[in-house]
Amino acid sequence: MFTLNSLLLKDASWIVTVDRRRRILRDCSILIEDGLITEVSKDAKGVADTELDCKGKLVIPGFVNCHAHISYGHALRGVLPDEMGRGEYLRSLFGIQRWMTEEEERSVSLYAMGDLLMSGYTTLLEPGTVNNIRSVTDAAQRSGIRIVCGTHFLDVENPFNIGVSSTSEARKKSEHTLRRIISLNNRLITPCVSAFSPMYCTDELLLSLKELSESYKVTFTMHLAEDEGSVKRFLESKGKRPVQYLDSKGILGGRLLLAHAVFLTNNEVTRLAQSQTRVAFCPSSSVRGSGAGVGSKLPEMLEKGVVIGLGTDSAVSSYYQDPFRVMYLCSVIFKDGRRDRSLMSPEKMIEISTIRAAEALGMNDEVGSIEVGKRADIVVLRMDGPEWTTCFYPPYNLVYSADKSSVDTVLVDGRVLVKEGIPVTIDMTGLKQEVERVADTLIKRSGHKISHVWKVAPPGARIRR
Repeated sequence: MFTLNSLLLKDASWIVTVDRRRRILRDCSILIEDGLITEVSKDAKGVADTELDCKGKLVIPGFVNCHAHISYGHALRGVLPDEMGRGEYLRSLFGIQRWMTEEEERSVSLYAMGDLLMSGYTTLLEPGTVNNIRSVTDAAQRSGIRIVCGTHFLDVENPFNIGVSSTSEARKKSEHTLRRIISLNNRLITPCVSAFSPMYCTDELLLSLKELSESYKVTFTMHLAEDEGSVKRFLESKGKRPVQYLDSKGILGGRLLLAHAVFLTNNEVTRLAQSQTRVAFCPSSSVRGSGAGVGSKLPEMLEKGVVIGLGTDSAVSSYYQDPFRVMYLCSVIFKDGRRDRSLMSPEKMIEISTIRAAEALGMNDEVGSIEVGKRADIVVLRMDGPEWTTCFYPPYNLVYSADKSSVDTVLVDGRVLVKEGIPVTIDMTGLKQEVERVADTLIKRSGHKISHVWKVAPPGARIRR
């Protein structure tokens, strides 16, 4: 890892600041000292330990991923076929994941963090689907990424192979996890409180977890309204729609982050806005059969002022962890679904991937934009590919034509974690082999039978007519 007391990002051809005035700067430099942005100007020529020539390059704030399951996804890509219904998919997924050892989780989590860093993400929220939180925090400390994490809990039986705790035990374990993460005394690792879904939590547990989040001043996150089927089942079970139910129990509020929140009514959107409840929208997983482009109220949420951040879900749900592709998809599914080209503009996509995403995690005073006084979570992009020809207005290239192959340098807290597109804290080549070994081992250990439409011949099989 390159640890620098001061660094000058010199003569950047473009800087998309996403600051309060949403300025786009030309031919400017950024001075970073002790992890903080201390100057952004044409004349930022302060003495720095190291200078990075950014001429011909574009500098943006690091992307913030508000919902990314990192502990298992990269090891299970392609295992579960699209033909599976959502219930069977989740049962199979968590049925395999429960067999992971702590060391296997650590390897897969570290590999996922490397992928995210290479893609331009500098901050992520892991929503708690881990067997051992230490595997995630160990990986985070090694990678240097900024992370919000915890462990989810349930106290109601569920059909998804997710372990159940008693209400008192779930509350106790959740607080223990909070204290454990806080004890690391690492400003890049922040705890959160997590419930998998209110469908499988008692009111007592939900209120207890909200109390913990308020007491420790941390985010409280849960999955909600992923598809029409889940909303229907919730309504049948609880007698209310998901947001209505949480509202009636006093769970909504400024520390609550709802993952997905795809199928809501206009009244539910209004209550989210009024209660300052936040949403992590994951277009790359929601678009795979849920009808998000037509059914989601995301444009209405944004119009009413709900704080939205984008997420990628897991590598087995969305398959890719590329913020550029996520922004593009989020933009075009609504333009097409609503037949309105003005919806979900490139500027809005960049906001909900950076500053608004940081706000969704309660971190917008620290990260999410390039401004003096903020932590230096920054991405430098190459502009030498055809996707940048021509570039009169960078937001359009960022959302409509670029992808993660443009990422050159990534800084978190002023430290260079990716250089020339390659992570400097993680051996991705060696780790890839380890993750592939974990994948093979997990399938055998869990007894899962892989079955797809086209038959795959075993290695070395003799080909016959």
